[in-house]
Amino acid sequence: MPDGREYDRLRLRMVERQIKARGIRDERVLEAMR
Repeated sequence: MPDGREYDRLRLRMVERQIKARGIRDERVLEAMR
């Protein structure tokens, strides 16, 4: 099980990849996913 910081980094990278895949560049969408 990864520690909290590593998990957050992986999750953020996954969220960024999803946003790029959808072409979403809205900061509020990024905030809502956190």
